[in-house]
Amino acid sequence: LMGSSIKKLSRICWNSNNWKKPSGGEGKSKNKDSYEYQYGFGHEEWIFDTSKIIDGYHYAYLQSVYNHGDRECVYDISLYTIKSEGNKKTRYWLGEIIQVEAVDADESKRILKIYKEKGWYDEMKAQLEAVGADTSEFDKIKKDDFFVVKFKPENLITVTPYSFPYTDPAVPSNYYNLLNFICKPSFSNQNSSFEFVSGNKDKKEFGNRQGSKSYIEIDYLHNNIQKGLYGLLCSEYGSESVGTENNTGYNSRIDLVVRLSNSSFYFYEIKTGTSALACIREALGQVIEYVHFRDSPIN
Repeated sequence: LMGSSIKKLSRICWNSNNWKKPSGGEGKSKNKDSYEYQYGFGHEEWIFDTSKIIDGYHYAYLQSVYNHGDRECVYDISLYTIKSEGNKKTRYWLGEIIQVEAVDADESKRILKIYKEKGWYDEMKAQLEAVGADTSEFDKIKKDDFFVVKFKPENLITVTPYSFPYTDPAVPSNYYNLLNFICKPSFSNQNSSFEFVSGNKDKKEFGNRQGSKSYIEIDYLHNNIQKGLYGLLCSEYGSESVGTENNTGYNSRIDLVVRLSNSSFYFYEIKTGTSALACIREALGQVIEYVHFRDSPIN
């Protein structure tokens, strides 16, 4: 079974929090009849949140798999999304998830029960409330269909989202259907240039997460690592040669950059996922994209 996955393509809702928690209406569909317009969220808002693992799997929702109806298949699913800005719609390629297993109704109900026992359901609901989404609609989701797919965290292979034109043959339709995979879209190099900027903008180091009965203090591990590494690199290279959140030139940012000369840099990507393999895959892939997928490669 695990060696016979079917290669597919799926659209997921837009999200500006890397699909780890809801991000609100910004960038979502402007179609007044669409689910995300009416209720302020899409069911895929948490699809990359691999912090909640049960029996080695991350459970999630994919509208396309739900629409497809077959809960007995294993897929390799490439993902893309569409960001709406006024009258402009931009497609972004996100990567793929391999060995995605469909989840039946009984398993969905079992996992949802565990989510509620662990306080994860309440956490998701609080995240929706924080961005002004309709939490009453969230409560109406059927237990049979709350989860429709599962995958191991190390099988999530994302890329830095990159835009591609509507004429690209990779995506023949914009509907939430499970399409046959054709090819990856071409990478457009029509982007602004990378420009080094020194300095660090402090971020939150602690916050609160709502559990089933109370708020739990959590630390923002990524921010703490970034701050500590920034200080360490400043002591070695000087603060004028170290910067955080530098713009790559194509709608993404680099966690940390050290300037060695006007044309040579060290790039650092920080990952805090539960799977070391998934972290290495994602970070290494991003660094390679930053350096090589552009008209003027960076040293």
